[in-house]
Amino acid sequence: VEKVAGEGKGVGVFDLMGTIREKDLARALPILSQLLERGEPPLRIHSLIVHEVRSLLRIKEKKRGLSPQEVCSIIFGPRNYYPGFYTDLANHYLQAAKKFSLSELITDYEDLVEAEASIKTGREEPDVVIQRTVVNLLG
Repeated sequence: VEKVAGEGKGVGVFDLMGTIREKDLARALPILSQLLERGEPPLRIHSLIVHEVRSLLRIKEKKRGLSPQEVCSIIFGPRNYYPGFYTDLANHYLQAAKKFSLSELITDYEDLVEAEASIKTGREEPDVVIQRTVVNLLG
């Protein structure tokens, strides 16, 4: 499980995603540094950040109150039933969406597209790109 999930001693990628939802740059940077030092691929971190921002953007776009079930459908895909853990996480996403404006999330998504291009084309060091991306996203 550790090998697949990328979790081990200390913090993991899901801790970083939590700091993004909380918009907590002070906690995000040390976690990101630990992940990169452990060898977590920057492109994997990037793809998870893209998922976070895309999910928050889709929630924010709805402009009306969403139920935790509707948020679960956005994050995890449509299902007939979501266990309690999923609905708890959906509530975290609902709270997180309030911390970002719609225009901010759109800009963040555009920045993520640029960051991906920088990583994939080798224009910049992947670690530098992902660190700058997190600073821009949460700063």
